[in-house]
Amino acid sequence: MKTAWKAWLAPYRKDLRLWLMVMLLLSMFRVALIAVFHDRMDENSGFADVMQVMIYGMRFDCQVAGYLIALPVLTSLLIRFRVVAWLSSWIRVALGTVFVFAALWIFIASFNFFQEFDSQFNHFIFIGMQDDTDAILQTVWKEYHPIRSLLIFLVLFVPMLRLLRPLRLSVVERTAVPAWPKTAGVQLLMVVLVVLSIRGSLGKRPAQRIDAAISKDVFLNKTVLNPIVALNYAFKDHDRLNSTAGLGVFLPDHDLDAALTRLFPDAPPSDNLDDYFRTTAKGAAATPPRHVFVLLMESYDSWPMLDEFASLQLTEGLKGLAAEGLQLPAFLSSSPGTMASVAGVLTGLPDAGLQTDLQPQTRTAYPTAVADTFRRLGYRTRFFYGGKLGWRNIDQFALAQGFDEVYGGSHMGSWQQANEWGVDDEYMFDFISESLSDDQPTFNFILSTTYHPPYDIDVFGKGYAVDEIPTDLADDYDGTITTQMWGHLWYADREMTKFIRETEQQMPQSLFAISGDHYARKFINATPNAYERTSVPLVLYGPQVLQGKSFPTMAAGSHIDIGPTLIELAAPVGFEYHAFGRDLLNPNQVRPGFGREFVIGPDYIAQLKPNFKIEAVPEVPLIIQPPSAKVLQQLYNDAHGIAWWRIRNGADKMIKD
Repeated sequence: MKTAWKAWLAPYRKDLRLWLMVMLLLSMFRVALIAVFHDRMDENSGFADVMQVMIYGMRFDCQVAGYLIALPVLTSLLIRFRVVAWLSSWIRVALGTVFVFAALWIFIASFNFFQEFDSQFNHFIFIGMQDDTDAILQTVWKEYHPIRSLLIFLVLFVPMLRLLRPLRLSVVERTAVPAWPKTAGVQLLMVVLVVLSIRGSLGKRPAQRIDAAISKDVFLNKTVLNPIVALNYAFKDHDRLNSTAGLGVFLPDHDLDAALTRLFPDAPPSDNLDDYFRTTAKGAAATPPRHVFVLLMESYDSWPMLDEFASLQLTEGLKGLAAEGLQLPAFLSSSPGTMASVAGVLTGLPDAGLQTDLQPQTRTAYPTAVADTFRRLGYRTRFFYGGKLGWRNIDQFALAQGFDEVYGGSHMGSWQQANEWGVDDEYMFDFISESLSDDQPTFNFILSTTYHPPYDIDVFGKGYAVDEIPTDLADDYDGTITTQMWGHLWYADREMTKFIRETEQQMPQSLFAISGDHYARKFINATPNAYERTSVPLVLYGPQVLQGKSFPTMAAGSHIDIGPTLIELAAPVGFEYHAFGRDLLNPNQVRPGFGREFVIGPDYIAQLKPNFKIEAVPEVPLIIQPPSAKVLQQLYNDAHGIAWWRIRNGADKMIKD
């Protein structure tokens, strides 16, 4: 009888062995993630904080392990049938092998993703799916060392196969089966364990992502989820945002009217969303701009403009333009990704996570589209991109949003003057300079590509003088980013400034708005503050046009505010246009700026997720008491909920969601 009982229990012991193996691997990954990126931890965090995260993270590891053993346990429940015993053994080993193989590659990808985006898998994976596949593959080859990743995989995978051997079941002959009360009790216990494991909780509800923010340390909170659960949430978020239920992501009550009233309190009620965006120009500048240039520079952060980092000499050109023009320190990009930020500037709508450029509504110009508005003002509208026009069909998007002419990297230089992402900035600006004409007013949008992997320009040969970290920054520098990489920002800044200075000399009645498409994720160390991590600059330059103008003390904004600010400088009094954003030069403008999960005010920047945190904007004196987390979250949700509806469903707010 002992032999029969032992044989009968064997498959369940092996199911538990598989469960323990999964738990061990996921916990080891979490330990490795914290160890590799430990320099991103809060200096006040200690061993107790790490252990709290490790233990709590096991709730999510349980979920993965529970789903994996569900089928083997089901077959084990039927083990009294000999053929099922063989099948149970085969399924258990097969699932274990597939898990180890897939998990190791997911772990390796997650490490690279975390290094670049300071996060486990999120919406960026879907941006990558729509990117230029050839360019991405070349970048991965040059920057992320796939051969090294393959070697790491093999070194780990081969010995882990040994862990799978004990999962096989040796079927023995049995003349008797243990008494049914005992077997039923074990079977019930296994079912309960699987259910509890899948739930990851003994409480009333299963473990959920909202529970992951258990520490005061933002970095440690990012390690609570394992990459498999994080990947699953990324797909769920993407599917929900792109489904008819997406409005509920921002407005759980689906009350669009209340959100419109809060965000546009002066607008009369209407069934058409666009009516809420209707604006009347107050009158152009004393000298309206004849030529308007919006320069969205690749990965252009605000932090290099701070006095603290002056010795790196990265943005001396833009600093000079800011000193002679206007600079708004409290400014955010619409998104951490290029295309979403481009869409934010061109459509004038916040990034609601929908990949705006791919939506059917985007095939015609939004009323808030800045180029289309300038075209109505009599400007010739021109779009310049240093990369390939086939990327995300950016040429078709630009034409649909009001541009008369579109030019890409193929117009600007040969393959010898470019990499997989586009031409070097000097060739792009040379082409634009040669194409300029003063015979008609122009609105020009310029998108650069240089400050981007593979960082293959000889920046030292071109004159960048900082070939090692300056002594005043040596104590804070962690060695992750090289001065050669940062030198590409210096190069982009130099070429941009040269273009602006020369263009102003030729056409003095010009106005330039300079910003970054998003922050670069290339910091002095692994612990930048919220402002350093997210802010991009906004500088307006044009001495004739901006004479007597200044940013109000309470001004703060983001990409969606660039359009209305420029339109107000160019449009005659009484000109009617649509704008979601606000004129940043208007002293009555008090709305904060919206980035992705961040809100910025004149002297504060607030991170909304994964846990609320508010910090001061550097080098700006305290002006006001920052709003509460509830108020800022509501403003953010209102703006993005309204934008989600307009981008996905159109202007009619009466249609059923």
